[in-house]
Amino acid sequence: MVLAPESKVIMFTQITTNGSESFRTRVFIPASGIPDDPVTGSGHALLGPYWSAKLKIDIMVGRQVSKRTGLLGVELNREKKTVKLQGHGVIVAKGDMFLPD
Repeated sequence: MVLAPESKVIMFTQITTNGSESFRTRVFIPASGIPDDPVTGSGHALLGPYWSAKLKIDIMVGRQVSKRTGLLGVELNREKKTVKLQGHGVIVAKGDMFLPD
């Protein structure tokens, strides 16, 4: 479980014994009005390196087990230090970010 007090995010994760999945997650963000997040891509991107180290594999399948469950392919690229996610998605927010030079 990960608890971030400043944003009141609660994330549970566990290894699974289901042969088609590597790990499962559940995410709650009650302070933002999200009692049970349907599928959290950003959470799976953070969990990719964690589960890769535990499971000794770089290509995994994560399942978020909320009411509106979802599967995500999670691939860790150690050389580039990136995590690639694969699955079906829905845009819930869109914007631009400007960084100072």
